[in-house]
Amino acid sequence: LAIPWLQAELDAWLRRRNHNAPRRDKNKILPHGIPAIIHAKPHEYNSLDFKLPVPSELFDEVEAIYAPSEHPVFDLVLPTFEQRAQHLYASLRKPKVSSDSFWNVYLCISRCWRYSKWWKPAMT
Repeated sequence: LAIPWLQAELDAWLRRRNHNAPRRDKNKILPHGIPAIIHAKPHEYNSLDFKLPVPSELFDEVEAIYAPSEHPVFDLVLPTFEQRAQHLYASLRKPKVSSDSFWNVYLCISRCWRYSKWWKPAMT
C-alpha cells in the first residue's frame, strides 16, 4: 500500500524537478534552465556532454549477477500476506491512495483484516 504510493510521489517529484526551471542563482556556474532540456541538448547551453554510453545489456548482466529478482530480499512481505492484502484492497474497490487518503485506506484494510475469518491474533 505504502510503497506504490510513495513511488508515485517520487516519480511526480522527479517529473516536476526535471521539467521546470529552478530559481535563478547568480552564483551558479553550471547552465541555467530546465534540467531535462539541458540534458537532452547540452550543446545549446555551451555545456559539454561527459556521458559515457553503457549498453543496457551490461546493466541486465550485472543485475542478474548481483541483484537477481527472485532473491528473498526483494520479497517485501510473505506471499500469503500479499495475496490476502491484495484481496482485501480489491474488496474495497482499490481506492486511490494519496497523502490525504493513505491512513484511511490503511485503517479500512486493517479493519477488514481484523474481522475476516483469516485473521489470527498473535500469541503473547
